[in-house]
Amino acid sequence: ERERERDENLLLCQMEWNAGGLEASLTFVFAVCCCCWSCFDFSFCRVARTHWLWQNQIRMEGEVVLLNTLESMKTFERKKAGLSCIERIDEDVGSGAWVEASSKLNRFVVVCFADLKQYTFYYWVCVPAVKAASPMISKTVEEGAGQDVCTACYEYYKGTKGRTPFWIVEGGGGDTPFRCRGIGEYDRCEKKEEVIVAFVDPSDATGSPGWPLRNFLWFVASSLWGAKTVRVLCLKEEKLGRFSTTSSVLHTVDVPPESGEDKGKTIAAVGWEHNAKGGLGPRSVNLASTLDPKQRASAAMDLNLKLMRWRALPELQVDRLSKSKCLLLGAGTLGCAVSRILQGWGCRKITFVDSGKVAFSNPVRQSLFEFTDCLEGGKPKAQAAADALKKIFPDADSSGVQLTIPMPGHPVKEGSKLHRQTMETVSSLDALVKDHDIVFLLTDTRESRWLPTLLSLAHGKLAVSVALGFDTFLVMRHGCLAQGEKRLGCYFCNDVAAPLNSTKNRTLDQQCTVVRPGLASIASALAVELVSSILQHPMKGAASDEDESILGGVPHSIRGFLDSFEQLKLSSPAFGNCVGCSERVLASYADEKGREAFLTRVFNEPEYLEELTGLTELKRKAQEALEGMEIESDEDDTFGDGGGGGDDDDDFQIL
Repeated sequence: ERERERDENLLLCQMEWNAGGLEASLTFVFAVCCCCWSCFDFSFCRVARTHWLWQNQIRMEGEVVLLNTLESMKTFERKKAGLSCIERIDEDVGSGAWVEASSKLNRFVVVCFADLKQYTFYYWVCVPAVKAASPMISKTVEEGAGQDVCTACYEYYKGTKGRTPFWIVEGGGGDTPFRCRGIGEYDRCEKKEEVIVAFVDPSDATGSPGWPLRNFLWFVASSLWGAKTVRVLCLKEEKLGRFSTTSSVLHTVDVPPESGEDKGKTIAAVGWEHNAKGGLGPRSVNLASTLDPKQRASAAMDLNLKLMRWRALPELQVDRLSKSKCLLLGAGTLGCAVSRILQGWGCRKITFVDSGKVAFSNPVRQSLFEFTDCLEGGKPKAQAAADALKKIFPDADSSGVQLTIPMPGHPVKEGSKLHRQTMETVSSLDALVKDHDIVFLLTDTRESRWLPTLLSLAHGKLAVSVALGFDTFLVMRHGCLAQGEKRLGCYFCNDVAAPLNSTKNRTLDQQCTVVRPGLASIASALAVELVSSILQHPMKGAASDEDESILGGVPHSIRGFLDSFEQLKLSSPAFGNCVGCSERVLASYADEKGREAFLTRVFNEPEYLEELTGLTELKRKAQEALEGMEIESDEDDTFGDGGGGGDDDDDFQIL
């Protein structure tokens, strides 16, 4: 049964296990078909029984050696392996086994090492051929072959089921048709000097026969036949497997004299292929894109983005958001929702900043957390959110930073340990903002947005604030210095008071954020889509709120009201006395020598921001104007005859 399968199929015919300590190797001996003698592709090997090889394929036998380490591959005794193949060919010729299967004249060795962790496969292929001291030279080359000889060869080749790469062609003179014989019937040929050896030539070079011809000329034509000159018809296949009349070539080859009696003295083997650099060494192929689940997931996500461009918006530049580095200040309900939508846009680099831990009330509202994150006091929110993104998309470059944002109204005693820690935190947050492209302000208190607002403007980063009420929300992009005099306002530009400690003297229930459950998802989606539209604009964050990108508008702010299901697009310019983005605040932070003193005073005395920006003076003038207000009346204090009153309508004027 095994012999029958070996004849009818391209199946494994021998397996040897050579145990040599750590350098153990597994050797398979295959009977395979090959369409290229220097680059092997086993994908065409059939498992089902077949009686016909595919076109341009030739049966070969050889070994596949699987090694355990890459180092053992580099030290593999390639010369010994090549000579071993030549010796086997010599044995088959001597025993006559080659007569029934001329494919035995060409063998192969494939040495492999598979790095399964990196999905990288190394291989080194050898098709050994005898190296003669004198070259085998084609004396004459006749391009093209007659249709009758090509047809005769095709019918014979087809009759052998494609398993005989060499055969004899005789006749063809006058009215005598061409007749093909097996290579072992040479002695039965009447006119040996007119015999033509035909073989399926894998070579693409017109003037040079393929590699398989070498061993035939050495072992058979010279050693057995005693021929000094051999006519060889190199048959090239065309469509449908037939032999081409225009590409086939007839060579007259001189066989080196030393390939006869002195062959044992000069025998040498060549045939190890060169690597991509042109040197003798193994080649490698990285199949991670097709085998690594992480890379497959990455390719699938990228495909979704490409489909948006192919089918909807050819001008869409998906890389602008997918390659952006996003900093999310807050890993709560908003942070979880924003990060998931960013992943939908292909964004890989996402950094969470949060000081809290996952509570039992979080998982039902915050999509990145689950019940196990709440146990044992709760995992840090920032790191838990980052880990969850990697579970969803393994190629995500997400990280979490547990950090409390320093805030105005939250005092720190100068010179204390807390003061030093606070200044270090400011430096860390400054570095985070500097290293990212987009900053999302997703915290739940007003004062926690002050320092990120200042840092984003100082480093020229696109900042987007998302704030929630019970049934209302605000999505706002902050203006940037590149907008010049038409700079849009920041989160604090509509205020005339410095941010204070909003959690002071609040009960526990008052400190909890209470919003309608669907509000965060709506606001988060609008925030990310606003950013995606801004990035498609040529000016990106410096775009005017009146402009549009290929994705639509780029408004300054969006205010939503869930009770009436309405949204408003509003715009406001930067306020010259803003406590978050005015020139005086920026200049105070830019002064490295006075920065620490400036921040310390802001944290301890939030009213200092009003003094610095001129809000205190502005309020004083407004109060003076209010106190000096006069009311004029046109009422007539005299009564007319009959006791009637004057005009009851009073006209007031504010002076």
